[in-house]
Amino acid sequence: MAAVGVEAGWVGSAAMEEACSANGGSNQGEGLRQYYLQHIHELQLRVRQKTHNLNRLEAQRNGFNSKVRMLREELQLLQEPGSYVGEVVKVMGKNKVLVKVLMATNRIDILDQALLRPGQIDRKIEFPNPNEESRQDILKIHSRKMNLMRGIDLKKIAEKMNGASGAELKAVCTEAGMFALRERRVHVTQEDFEMAVAKVMKKDTEKNMSLRKLWK
Repeated sequence: MAAVGVEAGWVGSAAMEEACSANGGSNQGEGLRQYYLQHIHELQLRVRQKTHNLNRLEAQRNGFNSKVRMLREELQLLQEPGSYVGEVVKVMGKNKVLVKVLMATNRIDILDQALLRPGQIDRKIEFPNPNEESRQDILKIHSRKMNLMRGIDLKKIAEKMNGASGAELKAVCTEAGMFALRERRVHVTQEDFEMAVAKVMKKDTEKNMSLRKLWK
């Protein structure tokens, strides 16, 4: 009886050790699984961060490329003689160039007075309005494609437009054609030109300031 009891006790203790070892193995496997999962998560975060940095660097590269392209275009425009932007006069160094800038306007009366102060503009050149002969030539140019009646005296029209600019001469030709269209005529008459001159040259004396006065 005692031998049987000892043998049964030994078998029970062996079963308990086997169960404990099985539990320890499962716990160890779960620990390894958690370790690798954490390691994978860290690697994914690192890859995501590097991808974000790569996208940021690509955006910066595109911005720099656009700036370089713009500077190259401006430099090319400046290197062209007679450019509307300006002209490179002299290279002052690696990062500096002397640029000559040309400005033009036909409405000096609306310019900011700060631009007209001494020292802002090195040289001011005034191109006056065309004289009588030039006005007649400009009228011929703008009316050559119009259906004019015979006997139209453009010289007389040019005499009436004393002090007019080229834009005003073109406007007279346009208005004369509009007067003919309103009356459903296919030819422009002398009277159409005279009415156009009266309409275009009708200006307020306060607004029609002399350019010479503004240049002073």
